Amino acid sequence: MQVVVSDDSAVVPDNKVPLDAVAPQSVAVSARTSERICKYRMLGEYESAAKYQCSKCSVLRDRQEMSAPLQRRSDGIDLLEQASSRVKRVAIASLESRALKELCAILLQAHEQLSSVVDPHCSHLRRVQDLLAQAYTALSDWSQSARFCAESIIGFEVAYPPAHPLPALQLLMLGKLQLHLDQPSQAMESLRRSESILKLTHGDTHELYLQLRNLLDQALAEQQQQLLRQR
Repeated sequence: MQVVVSDDSAVVPDNKVPLDAVAPQSVAVSARTSERICKYRMLGEYESAAKYQCSKCSVLRDRQEMSAPLQRRSDGIDLLEQASSRVKRVAIASLESRALKELCAILLQAHEQLSSVVDPHCSHLRRVQDLLAQAYTALSDWSQSARFCAESIIGFEVAYPPAHPLPALQLLMLGKLQLHLDQPSQAMESLRRSESILKLTHGDTHELYLQLRNLLDQALAEQQQQLLRQR
């Protein structure tokens, strides 16, 4: 049985709240089986809780049983905070190559720890994935950047309402990366999903929306060229 630590509540900040300010609101512990998903909540205060009880089936688990996944989650968050402290002072794009690689190494460790014990929509994991996407973009590693950008979208779509611009911006970023990777069909899909949101939030005359439309035209042209080469 895999034990999963998850964020229970979605974070839905105002459009003006910067992404860096988004923080998790609550933590629950889940044990997943093929038959059901159990949601374990701590009985008592976080630090002193000796038992965890499932809010669905009332099964109790000892703190000892939960200690390993909770420790991995704690280690992952510590690594995320270590990485975040490095980018609070300067923008990721302004870091030198060596500093970027060191940042990626820390974030990859955080990703390994968190992804083994948290749900895909966990706010901590989303933050790690977003930072990795930015760092690999700065290193011009489009493949790795696209990987983590795509992973982060799961968390963004859970944390924000359907018409929120932040998931749309992630999809726009992913579409750009897919164009860099010569994947026009995938880029078309990402950019169209982004367009459906940004047209509502920004309007069809906004500079960002017009940029997106140009990228869609580019993706369509490259897709057609690919089809011609395949004939």
